Amino acid sequence: DRLYFEPLTLEDVLEVLHAESRSGKILGVICQLGGQTPLGLAKGIEEAGYRILGTSPEAIDLAEERELFSRLLDEAELVAPRHGTAIDVDGAIAVAEDIGYPVLVRPSFVLGGRG
Repeated sequence: DRLYFEPLTLEDVLEVLHAESRSGKILGVICQLGGQTPLGLAKGIEEAGYRILGTSPEAIDLAEERELFSRLLDEAELVAPRHGTAIDVDGAIAVAEDIGYPVLVRPSFVLGGRG
């Protein structure tokens, strides 16, 4: 067993994976534990040739991108609260007035729990 204290950047994680691969084949990498940062690394780790165990980078992107997720719900005929996307304050006010108050405002790409 080994414990690494390294920054959670793609470059540093790939260095750890490369070092570990010298000890034998790496069966895969789990990215779901640890919040938003490891989720953001999943695609780069997969592109570097490592297998992602658990949720795929494509599924992570689908869940994080609100418009894609909305389309998925529509295709599955699942009901979801009314929602909208805005890129500035005026747009946010317009969306809120369209869907009605109260509203919950969240940034995009916050699967890790807190944004």
